[in-house]
Amino acid sequence: MSTETQTARGKKQEQVAATSTDLSDSGTDTSDSSAATTSEATATQTTVAETGEATATTTEAATGSIDTITLHGETYVLTFDEEFDAATPSFWAGFGAGGIWATSFSPHLEDSRTIASNNELQYYVDPDMSAFDNPFSVTDGVLTITASPLDATQEATAGGLSYSSGMISTEMSFAFCTGYVEICADLPDEVGMWSAFWLMPADGDWSAEIDILEVLGEDADTLHTNVWDDGSGSSQAVYDTGAADGFHTYGLYWDESVIEWYYDGTLIRSAENTAFEDMYLIINLAVGGWAEDPDATTDFSEGLQIDYIRIYELESSTERNDAITEGGFTSQELWGGTEGADTINGSRWGDLIEAGGGDDIVYGDNGNDTLYGGDGADQLFGQNGSDALYGGAAADKLIGGNGVDFLNGGAGTDHLWGGVWAADGATDTFAFEAGCGTDYVHDFELGTDLIDLSSFGIGWDDLSSAMTDQGWATKIDLAACGGNSGDAVYLANVAAADLTADDILFATYA
Repeated sequence: MSTETQTARGKKQEQVAATSTDLSDSGTDTSDSSAATTSEATATQTTVAETGEATATTTEAATGSIDTITLHGETYVLTFDEEFDAATPSFWAGFGAGGIWATSFSPHLEDSRTIASNNELQYYVDPDMSAFDNPFSVTDGVLTITASPLDATQEATAGGLSYSSGMISTEMSFAFCTGYVEICADLPDEVGMWSAFWLMPADGDWSAEIDILEVLGEDADTLHTNVWDDGSGSSQAVYDTGAADGFHTYGLYWDESVIEWYYDGTLIRSAENTAFEDMYLIINLAVGGWAEDPDATTDFSEGLQIDYIRIYELESSTERNDAITEGGFTSQELWGGTEGADTINGSRWGDLIEAGGGDDIVYGDNGNDTLYGGDGADQLFGQNGSDALYGGAAADKLIGGNGVDFLNGGAGTDHLWGGVWAADGATDTFAFEAGCGTDYVHDFELGTDLIDLSSFGIGWDDLSSAMTDQGWATKIDLAACGGNSGDAVYLANVAAADLTADDILFATYA
């Protein structure tokens, strides 16, 4: 960390440390102080002055270290830490890239960039989307998320939405169940801006939600909290917080029975816990929706500023994430393959996906992807981009899709298609080796596609004697080329007489 960053962070810490004490000393009553849950969010309200108790902190000013903290008399260890000390945050940009922060909702599924049901006006932008202003910037260890009005061309790209903005989430990289999470942030007080820090279920459903903070720019002294259970919310607003006057800490203590919200170390709400499952973080700056629409007074240069985000989990828990030291977190690559039957969706970037065991279905989506089916009867779809597909063991189906693709079915009886349709004009390569079993290529394009037999060490003369025309297909007896008994490939709708040496990749020494 540079001296400038240390100085800047020290000043921010001074703003939030004055009211901090050890939570274990508080003797706080953790009974539910919110109103009863109904079919809709049931709201209560209070002020910071009414809550009164200073009870929690994780700031370095109070503890001297951020690696461990004491909460309710028990030791908690740091398991997630983002200090934003790098010039560019670790953005998630596809499977295998190792990024932490996804910048849209479910980039491995529908890749949503707004919540239409909230009537939001913004389109969440990835940092590499050249058609829009980058909403993310880092200065002196602080990430700023900025919203911007769009011109007509940008609006068309954004599906008619009028603004761009940014969100970050750990949906693809980190989840936890119970612990203490804290953000140090400076929230914008501009009309039309809606800042939020919340938790969502890691399994992809919306059965629960915990809103650590929601602040509307036109009423930035009011902090909204909520906990949702199967669509029913229990909300509480806290007034006169001063949240818009600089950096403050917003904390959430979450255990099996209770959820507690903290503002600058002061307990502001306690509620019964109805959410007990792995959840991930979301921080976003929405425009409109619950907030008012921006008006002539809205200053879009004022963004949501984040100094740090930290998560602590109970040290004695056998189910927690691994403990780390400051800044030591690396992506855990959620939504990858397991030993079961998985359906895995790639992203708009180039993905490296290893499906693992089980009968898997893998979609590459956009980008130049590398897909491994592993064991099991797998279905691999490269889709857009120039992809490499490896079926692995068992009977697999490989479909390259658009682009110049490489397909290797591996062992077992495999069925391979290079393109989306026959005669798509892209050069696809179908590779085979000893032990591949009996495979079928369904859309081989003469003069365009290639059969890769380089692993056999043969030449055209050897291959010619191993080919027979079956009428419906040309059979290449790979066992006769040095492969295992039963190894063969059938080229559907291809006459043996039409094949030439130019359709085959041989070893360079053959």
